[in-house]
This record gives sequence, C-alpha cells and structure tokens, in this order.
Amino acid sequence: MKDKKKSIEELASLCGTKKGSLIVGNILIAMGAILNILPVLLTYKIIVSLITKKEARGNLISYAIYGVLAVFAAYLFTYIGSILCHTFSYRFIANLKKKIVSHIATLPLGYFTGEHKAKLKQVLSSDMNQIEGYYAHQLPSLVKESLPL
Repeated sequence: MKDKKKSIEELASLCGTKKGSLIVGNILIAMGAILNILPVLLTYKIIVSLITKKEARGNLISYAIYGVLAVFAAYLFTYIGSILCHTFSYRFIANLKKKIVSHIATLPLGYFTGEHKAKLKQVLSSDMNQIEGYYAHQLPSLVKESLPL
C-alpha cells in the first residue's frame, strides 16, 4: 500500500472542519512576529537621536509610546492567533475521533479479538494528541520562525 501524504485541506474536509480559523490564526501570529521588530527599530532610532541630538524630546517620547504599543499589539495578535489555531485543532481532533469511533461501531464484533485494545487506545489518545500538537503549536511556530526577518 502506497503511503499518501494528505494536505491540511484534505484532512480538514475529511473531518468536516473548516480551516479558516487555522489560516487566520497563522496570519495573526505572523503579524505579531513582524510587530515584534518595531520596538527594536524604535529603540535604535531613539539611541541614534540621543547621540546625534537631532530629534526633539517630544519625538523621542512618541517613539517610546509607539514601541510600547507595538509590543502590546504583537502580544495581542499572537494571543488571538494562538487561540484560533487551538480552536481549529480541538475541533479537528474532536471530529476525527467521532469519525474513528463511528467507523469502529460499523465493524463486526469479532474484529478486535486478535487486536490489542491498548493499540486502539493509543491511536485514540497519544496519536491524536500529536496531531493536535502539530496544528496548535508546531505549525504556528513554523510560520512565525520562517518569516524572513
């Protein structure tokens, strides 16, 4: 049997889960990562302005305020994006477990006599948790870290 790799879209449609929250969540996480650079740039501008004494004091204060606001916005975008990714992940896993359990209910009663019940429990718990961990944690981290910043 040839091992087929499935895309997120195929897996989501298989389980009846809409992938919109995953996409929006990853976009927000990417925006949060981009906003994390702004305080560093503003701090650099403040230091250069203090050394060269070219900027007015009011401009330096506004740079500092913009930097603080950028930090709060970055954390807010990252938080909301993480919530959306987790929401997709939990719905996806719940739908996948429902599909598996409904499929198991259609199998003949003697199907599990030769199979170990622990293996079935492992698939329903630890393997599903690995899938959930990918969509909730690893994929957003991959998006955030792959930005060319």
